[in-house]
Order: sequence, then C-alpha cells, then structure tokens
Amino acid sequence: MILLRASRRAVLAAATLFAATTLGCPPPPTPRFSGEDLASESPLGPSYLLMPLPNEDDAILGRILGELPEPGRSLEEVARPNPCKEHLEAPRETPLASSFEDAVELSTSAGAKAMLGGFGFAGDVQHATHFVYKLSTTRRLALVDTTEYAECCKEKECGYGFVGALIYGEGEYATGEETAASVKADFAFGGASGGVRLRALHRRNVKGWIAAVVRVRDHQKAKELTPFGRITEQIGITEESLSDIVRPIYERGKITVESTDGDDWEFQDGTGEAVSENELARRYRKMVSDSELEDVEQRRNTGTVVLLSSGFLLGAGLVGVAIYGSVEEFEGGPILAAGIPGALLVLGGGIGAGITLFSQGQYDGSTEDHVLTEADARLLVARYNRALLRKSLRKATKAVGRGESTIEVRPYFSGIGAGIQGSF
Repeated sequence: MILLRASRRAVLAAATLFAATTLGCPPPPTPRFSGEDLASESPLGPSYLLMPLPNEDDAILGRILGELPEPGRSLEEVARPNPCKEHLEAPRETPLASSFEDAVELSTSAGAKAMLGGFGFAGDVQHATHFVYKLSTTRRLALVDTTEYAECCKEKECGYGFVGALIYGEGEYATGEETAASVKADFAFGGASGGVRLRALHRRNVKGWIAAVVRVRDHQKAKELTPFGRITEQIGITEESLSDIVRPIYERGKITVESTDGDDWEFQDGTGEAVSENELARRYRKMVSDSELEDVEQRRNTGTVVLLSSGFLLGAGLVGVAIYGSVEEFEGGPILAAGIPGALLVLGGGIGAGITLFSQGQYDGSTEDHVLTEADARLLVARYNRALLRKSLRKATKAVGRGESTIEVRPYFSGIGAGIQGSF
C-alpha cells in the first residue's frame, strides 16, 4: 500500500516536472522592427537647397551657379546672370502642399560651424549637437530648360547649373542639444541609428522662398549637393571624426554582434568579452532609451528554476511519504522512523538552498540565450554605438572648449547602469 501511494505521487510529480519545464521554455524570437525603421535620405530629396534667409524676392530664379555654395555662403553670393536665360520657358507657378522636417547631426568641424553661422546660429557652435528644420510649403515657381538652352550653353559658359525652381512656405529653423531620455525634449526624431531627443537652444521662424531647386548640368556632380550646399567635409559625427585620444576609448565600449558555433551568435564588447542580452538591455537603457528594451531584460534561467523547484517539491513529497510510512508500517524502531525522513529532509533543504543560489547567480542566462532576432540585435547595436560615439565626442569637445589639456573619456558599466565618465 505504501509503495503504491509513493508510486502514484512520484508519477504525478514527474508529470508536473515535465509540464513545468516545458512551459518554462521561452518562445522563439520574433522580429521587433521592420523595413520602416531603416534610415532614409533627407526628406527634402535631391537637389534641394535650404535658404538661410528666406524672403519674398524671386529674382534669383534662373540665375546660374559657377559653383555650389559651401556652408556659410548664401546662394546669392555665388549666383550670376544667365547668358542663355532667353531660351528658358516662362516661369510657371504650381501649388505644393507638403511638409519637411529633419534633425541634422553636427560635428565640431569647420564645415558644421560655417553652416550654423550661415543660418544665424553662430553662437551655438559649442553646444549645438543638431540643426533642426520644420517646414511647410504652399507653392512652387519653376523654369524649364529647352533644347535651345542646352545648345546655347555649349557656346557660352553656363556654370555648374541654374536655379530651376523656388519653393515658397514657412516654418522654423532651430539648433538643438541632445538631452537624456528622462528630460523633457522640444524635438524627437527616430531612425536606424537610434532615436534622438533634443532641447532647443535657439529657434527662428522663417517665411518666404525657403528652398531652391538647382538644375545641375553634370548629373555626377549633383551628388555633391546637400540641403546646406556643397559639403567638402563631413559635418556629421563618424568614427573617423574621433581624435586619437577618444577613439580607443570608444572602441573598447562599442558592442558588436558576433557569430559563434553553428547558427548561434552573441554580443561582444570592444575587449572581446561576451555580453549577455540582459546586460545589453541595461547598457542600452542608460545610453539610448529608458524603455525600448524594457521587455528584453528578464530572468533567463526560468526552466532551470522550475526544474529545481519541481525536484524540491518532489523531495518534500517523498519526505511526507517516508514519515507516514515509517510511523504506520515500519517496525525498525524510532531510529529508522526518524532516520529515513530526516535524511530526505536534509536532501530537500539542500535542493532548496541550491535553487536560491543558482537562480540569483544565473539570472542573465547564457550569452547565446536571446529573445531578440539577430537582425533586430544588429539594428539595436548600431543605435547603441551611435549614442556612445556622440557622447564620447561631445565630452571631449566640451573639455577642449574649456581649455583643458588632459582628456580622458571612458564608458562605465555597473550592475545598475552604464554611461560615459570623463576626467578632464
């Protein structure tokens, strides 16, 4: 009778153990992001040039450009009379109801400084991390060239191209400084390299002919044109723009996605050390976003905990069976009656202690344990590294602006977060 009872309980415990461990297995990763999260080109599109000082005068329409204006120089400065203008068709005005907005990341290069100066924000050079424009358009005034115009330009110098259209509208130019996710932001933009939140430094409302369309004769040279003119140097932040002091520190802190045996993969930091997905989520929270990976940081050893817990419950059940059986059926005296359940009780207690210690120490699980797909992981890592790059360079730049001679910028990571430390 006792063996029958024990067998039934053992079968029940084994079934419970199997169900619990099966339910404890995490589901396969599902994609978080789509193609819409990929970076896009400037919303203005190709061949558009922002006007730093919009006005109501359309006299620049049809004028030729000997060269594209570089940052800090206006379109009027480089435009000159068109020797073949009579071969252009008459101007035509059409409605154009649209809106454009973007935040252009700035470096500390001379090109970025000149660009800010051209738009009237020279005083923000030391603090601005982005230039922001938000524009709404209402109409378009355009000229169309002809075959006769092309023939005329073969005989006469027509330069780089001509101003083929003007866009009328209104909106806002502003400079912004990147701010933490926990601070109220005036602007917020997203993209493949990560979301950015900005605190406005200065704003300027604009109205009039806010943009020009340049009709370039050489289509290869058209690639040189940006909304801010011809950029001869990188105005944004890249790894190449880091100084020899900051680059090694950034390289140590950056995260990569590396393949391991078979189809597995893992995160690694710049030292080659494997990083768990939970640890990535903690670093990402401090560096990029407070909430984007909120669901990723979770207990990764649930199956093991369930397995050990089921074993503990099974042991506790056997203790009960042993006590019941020893009292009613065994005739070996008090030593046997107490010895069997006592031994099982010690075993059960040991299992319980092991559960507690193991579950605390293995919370993050294996570095190859993922709820993210590999594609999502690569996108998130790119965003993280972008934020690390920006903060590393900004820290160094501010130190140089204060005239400090010693610069040390380093990422730090701890059990409660991550960030950038600087010694200047």
